[in-house]
Amino acid sequence: MSVYEQLPNDLLAGFFVEISNNIRKGLLSEAMYQEIALIKTVAEKRKISELDLQQIYEEKVKPQYTRTDQSDHLSSAIDIPVAQPD
Repeated sequence: MSVYEQLPNDLLAGFFVEISNNIRKGLLSEAMYQEIALIKTVAEKRKISELDLQQIYEEKVKPQYTRTDQSDHLSSAIDIPVAQPD
């Protein structure tokens, strides 16, 4: 059983898109295509196409990045107090 089988669809889509993008950018080696194949296998079992994965990513995962980017600190996005300099 792969770890991807335990993920909800939005996280599965997030891994698929981010790994794919990072391979294209050269940040990850082409060996990571093995991970893409594992994700596709899980998606196929769930009757989710690659297009569906992209759509799930755009609708559910990407907006979370935008919310995080808009905050001054990651800690403020998760309600951790940040000490201010004196």
